Amino acid sequence: LAMAVEKKNWPESGLYYPQFMMFPYTFSRAWRDGGAREGPMPAAADKLLLDVLKVQKDWEKATPSHPGSFPGGEDRSDQLSTALGLITLLNLGEETAIRVGQVEAYRRAMARAASYLVKTGQENKYHNKIATKVRFGDIKPRAWETGLFFAASFWALGQWRSEAYAVAMVLEALSKYALAYDQSG
Repeated sequence: LAMAVEKKNWPESGLYYPQFMMFPYTFSRAWRDGGAREGPMPAAADKLLLDVLKVQKDWEKATPSHPGSFPGGEDRSDQLSTALGLITLLNLGEETAIRVGQVEAYRRAMARAASYLVKTGQENKYHNKIATKVRFGDIKPRAWETGLFFAASFWALGQWRSEAYAVAMVLEALSKYALAYDQSG
């Protein structure tokens, strides 16, 4: 993981998982949830945070109508990749942003990604309207673009998308953001 970050070959490393933000998300889960913080990992986390902030900033310049989003790479949609990008930032944590001197850029990137996800959620149908209203009040269900999740080794041969996976990643991103997950180790 650290070598892929150091050599910056992670954007091309997802043979079966071509979603551009999949590697940063996976790295951040190893960092945050797997305890992979020894040896070269702290320096790699610092570099990856800077890389991810730059990816979002460059993508915003290229697609000003999608402020706060992250690119999907081979996948032309950006909602799943934005969820993965936001989770990555949250998992790497504010402590990493402090270490690299990018706290304000970090906070702004997270706020813009969360805002983009909230704004782009499309109204969806209720699966069980009565139970949902009892539990959550008068909310409107949302869904996001499916995004490319998995592909055959020859991407044109087969691609798999999942609305459930996309919504789960958005839910993880927005929940962690609402809980200020980046503030605790």
